[in-house]
Amino acid sequence: MQRWSPEAFDLEATGAPVVRVDGNLFTPLAGAALATAPGAGDRQFRSETGFSDPRALMSHLAPHERALVCELVEQDIARSYAVREQALRDELEEGRRRDRQEQQAAQDAFAAAWQQQQDGRLREIAVAAARLAVQLAGKLVRRAAEGDPQTLARTLETVLYGAGARGPLTVTVHPDDAAWLQERPELRERLRIGDLVHDRRIERGGCVVAADGREWDATLAGQLGILGEVVEEWLTTDSPGGGGPA
Repeated sequence: MQRWSPEAFDLEATGAPVVRVDGNLFTPLAGAALATAPGAGDRQFRSETGFSDPRALMSHLAPHERALVCELVEQDIARSYAVREQALRDELEEGRRRDRQEQQAAQDAFAAAWQQQQDGRLREIAVAAARLAVQLAGKLVRRAAEGDPQTLARTLETVLYGAGARGPLTVTVHPDDAAWLQERPELRERLRIGDLVHDRRIERGGCVVAADGREWDATLAGQLGILGEVVEEWLTTDSPGGGGPA
């Protein structure tokens, strides 16, 4: 740090090693000119130290220099505040974004639970309606079977076609249906009925067929039960290929 000294001083009189070049005095230790240009011998610069306090440095600055330092400090502080403010804004926006995500996730979970509950209720209603429909269908089929013995013949034809049995059939039917078959030998021969067994537990129009060591349940209760199971399974299946409600 060089300080302007208005008073003249003799550098050679201090005893420090000096070098004079073109009328200027230089000290080999500092490596800098300590005297002014020729013709200004009464103006000197001398080395100054001891600025241990920023206020000591500021007191040696000109007013415009102090103003410039203050302006630079204010700019630096403003930048620091701007960076901090932006960090706080980013943090606030990130918190809001997380809040929105959590709120949306909660809404989605609530909607999914509500939809699942509604789907369960709809399935229960659909299954109950299907069971009622099967019961009503059973009543209609039983009434039709009692008034039309041909229902039994069609049932036997279906069993014979699906079973693929080669031997004679043993058919267990209601006693009234057995009497109706006894009066029609040509039908028994066409359907390959070997033995007729009477069982009052079997409703009219239905039968139990045995052949080749196997047995087929073609009773009305059995057929309606299978129909109810198929419909209920279709209504309660969620898989894409199940056909039930999504």
